[in-house]
Amino acid sequence: RDRENQYVGVISVPNAEYRAGNLSNNFLVTTPANRNLGTDFAGRPIIQNTVYDPASTVIDSSGRRVLTPFPGNIIPTARFDPSAVKLMAFIPLPNIAGDSYVNNYSRSSDYFKLQTLPSIKVDQNIGEKVKIFGYWQKVNTNKSNAPDGMPVPLTQIRDQYIRANAGRAGLDYTISPTLLFHLGIGFERHRNPDQDLSSVANFNLASQLGIIGAPGLGFPQIGNIGDSTLGGLSVSVGVNKVTLLIDQKPVATPTITWVHGNHTFKLGADWKMDTFSDRDITAQTPTIGLDR
Repeated sequence: RDRENQYVGVISVPNAEYRAGNLSNNFLVTTPANRNLGTDFAGRPIIQNTVYDPASTVIDSSGRRVLTPFPGNIIPTARFDPSAVKLMAFIPLPNIAGDSYVNNYSRSSDYFKLQTLPSIKVDQNIGEKVKIFGYWQKVNTNKSNAPDGMPVPLTQIRDQYIRANAGRAGLDYTISPTLLFHLGIGFERHRNPDQDLSSVANFNLASQLGIIGAPGLGFPQIGNIGDSTLGGLSVSVGVNKVTLLIDQKPVATPTITWVHGNHTFKLGADWKMDTFSDRDITAQTPTIGLDR
């Protein structure tokens, strides 16, 4: 078993000003600052990173939508969505001195892996004509997958508990000095519940965030709402994967071998079946992001 405290890195999380709706800093971090991207339908300059008030929509004489920016790029707290306020409370505060906009949160995560591979093999002669044998192996793998250093219920780390069983058995029967019958059978089953932590995957959207009507459980998938330049949340969080993968393979091979003079003849069959199932329920929780 390997276990270590693994440092993951530094990311950006919303600071106090962003949480209060003050996005005025967005005007200052562009290069050059306050870059003019053109003019809107009303002839006003479009300044990069301006936040527009969706409630200010006006349809002009040509049927075009015209919006007005929030003064100073500051969104009034009275306009905050109640569910968004509850969701924001789960995002950690900056923990690096200075409360800067970017690279303000240091994260680390434990990583573990434990694997056991017990096996057994048996060979047995029954009289002079019959020989049987058998083999069985079990693979148990417990490990962390994709540690990200984020707290529950934001983390996308997956603790995987993979189980696999493989077995083979065979029979050799000497019918006569020149005639041999062989039968081999086998089976393999691989089960991998590749899933987020239960506290993430079973997060109750209705009671915790007030989000009603989602077809399933799980903390919302949040991504692409920040970066290393403007701040915000620069990593993806929330439900990432809730899958159950099962692979099964039974096989059988009966053969007869006949030695006649200088020739050896073999007749047989090979049967196998390969089945794979994938149960995925990750697309039942809201997804929050920005189109860029």
